[in-house]
Amino acid sequence: MSEYDIDKLNNPTENDIITTDSTIVEEVREGNVLAALLAGLFSCLAVSSVWALITVNAEKQWLYMGLIAGLAVGWFVKIASGGNNKTIGFIGALFALLSCVLGDFLTNVGFIAKNEGMTFFQTLGALDFSYFFEIAFLDFDFFSIIIYGLAAVEGWVCGRGLNKD
Repeated sequence: MSEYDIDKLNNPTENDIITTDSTIVEEVREGNVLAALLAGLFSCLAVSSVWALITVNAEKQWLYMGLIAGLAVGWFVKIASGGNNKTIGFIGALFALLSCVLGDFLTNVGFIAKNEGMTFFQTLGALDFSYFFEIAFLDFDFFSIIIYGLAAVEGWVCGRGLNKD
């Protein structure tokens, strides 16, 4: 007969996993919050830059760019932090959402640069950043709300490691 610690079974702690079926659930790990923040920041900048580069060169805004951004940022946050708790998930969601806003901003700056016959960096240097949100949301519509929300959810799910990859 197996030996069980009855007190532990009857009084689970916060890190103990309780399931009603035979699935194995990963233990919650704290992770490195500073690494998660840095990974979120750098992946947000990289993903939004690639988003703008592809979108401006293709001259078309694709909805799935936001979905890719949420997936990539959440994944990088999880990998860099080594954790899978709610804080790491929140950081993934926050930076996924920021990557969408920054991606739209950089895309619209790229389109403005093309229309004005300037380089991207000339246009960026000439901008008054008090108009950041006006520029970022020039083409904002109902689908943008859906994509931003899905990107944030993907950042949360991937950051927490709930996607079982």
